[in-house]
Amino acid sequence: LASESNGMTTCTWQNGVNGVILPPRDAALAVVCYFYASHGTFYYRWDSAAANPSAHPCPPSAVYQKGGNGDSFCSFYNGARGLQIPSGATLDCSSFLSSGTLSYSYRR
Repeated sequence: LASESNGMTTCTWQNGVNGVILPPRDAALAVVCYFYASHGTFYYRWDSAAANPSAHPCPPSAVYQKGGNGDSFCSFYNGARGLQIPSGATLDCSSFLSSGTLSYSYRR
């Protein structure tokens, strides 16, 4: 979902909307998410033993990966699967656990 306000564009993934099914909070390892701006990549991870990855598929714009320690990852790559992350974008993970949203914003 994309929205604009005060010259900022925000792209949001909302739990339960357009194929987004986030892992439950208790499985989420505090649902850790990382943003590597220089690579245009971000991801979130969770404990596969606490939440079956097949029940929580990655959004269509992300790639599922399994870590060696039993973690599951949904990784978003700039330019892959139709995702375009503009230069200067910032990721907001602060609402990931509380309201089930993950978003990035940039100035047009």
